[in-house]
Amino acid sequence: VTERNDFRKTVYWNPEIKVGTNGKARISFYNNDEVTTFRAIVEGISQQGVPGRVEHTFYTQLPVNTRFRLPAYLTFEDKISLPVTVKNNTADKLKGQIQLNVPAALMAQGHKGTLNFTLEAEQSETFFMDYVVGGPAGKVAITMIMETNGLHDEQTREITILP
Repeated sequence: VTERNDFRKTVYWNPEIKVGTNGKARISFYNNDEVTTFRAIVEGISQQGVPGRVEHTFYTQLPVNTRFRLPAYLTFEDKISLPVTVKNNTADKLKGQIQLNVPAALMAQGHKGTLNFTLEAEQSETFFMDYVVGGPAGKVAITMIMETNGLHDEQTREITILP
């Protein structure tokens, strides 16, 4: 997996899908990089003015996936515990390392931006990495890299630091 950085909310939108005489159409699209459940909704109106609607859910999954959440904004002197969740979707025990690459404005508390983990098969765990926010103000990127048993997951999120 390359770096996951596409987390848009609307994955596909097309207001002009034409269906054939059999009432069917084929579409294709790329998902975003989120590991989650998606909901596809198709709505339309027939030539006779009859509305139609159908929903379908599907999910994406990696052998080992990670997730970290950020608030929209941080301010100087905030103390934050960044939650990093690792889920082992394999049948094997995994040992690995997570590294958070953060801007100089975030000062690590009690760690050096890395943590080691061990997860049993089908296990999930959330770890917290503490930081204190300094300056300068502006939009910054935080990249999380996870390596384990030859598997790699990397994602970048942006956050705005305010004075």
